[in-house]
Amino acid sequence: METLMELEAKVKASLSVCKIFYPIVGGSTTASGFRVGSRYIMTAAHVTNNFQKGLQNSDTYVIFNYKYDGIYKRKDKYLIKEVVYSNDETDIAVVELLDHQRVMPPHVTSFCSPVLDRSFHLIGHSKGNVMETNLVTKIIDKDDPKIKFCLDQLQRMSCQHTGGKGYDTPPNDSVHNPYRFLFQCKFTKGASGSPGIVLVGKTIYVTTVLLHGYPDWYYDPTMEVYKNNWLDEHCVQQGVNIMSVCEMMRATHPSLCQDIFGKQQC
Repeated sequence: METLMELEAKVKASLSVCKIFYPIVGGSTTASGFRVGSRYIMTAAHVTNNFQKGLQNSDTYVIFNYKYDGIYKRKDKYLIKEVVYSNDETDIAVVELLDHQRVMPPHVTSFCSPVLDRSFHLIGHSKGNVMETNLVTKIIDKDDPKIKFCLDQLQRMSCQHTGGKGYDTPPNDSVHNPYRFLFQCKFTKGASGSPGIVLVGKTIYVTTVLLHGYPDWYYDPTMEVYKNNWLDEHCVQQGVNIMSVCEMMRATHPSLCQDIFGKQQC
């Protein structure tokens, strides 16, 4: 069960979440993001890597308040100006939105590190659907020796399952990335860039950003044949520690970090 305050917090946080539309060869696809700073959205860097060269294309845009399939208000649509920050280690990017005739949607202002024994809510557009939430309760402690053993086993299984095709070598060997943590959730493709929020007192904090699942090949349409006999429970999802994003951004883009995180202690 949830308290009414928790429900209200999710609704309030949802006002900052957007669906990202961008063209790909043979069609288009979507991802998720959320408002930060004065005129930016944060999402996954692997998302912006896919559309960075096509930003002059009007088919690349974001829509806020996307709650009804195929239906949105013109005021909720924003074009993207440019990618102003991208980091492969955290897989996080920040894009600037073009000027708009209306006031931008609210941005998130509070951030905190994830806590292993505290659940959080993802808000985003899994499978390109309308905005949804997913309560994440199963967070994985990578420092637990038993978990390390299980992850090593999982990697060996993945390598054997795909015939050693290199899907478990860097950068795809990301389950041991120190800036990320692991969990299991229902969100899947299209939800990359979704914020994970927690309510502490009356304050909404972003604690993580959903990146992608492991093994990578499981989410690759060209590897569909390998999904046979691979169980869902052998998949884990990865999120970034949002305070790691703050720390790394402050080192290279201090002005942008100040705009987004303010005086937050990384």
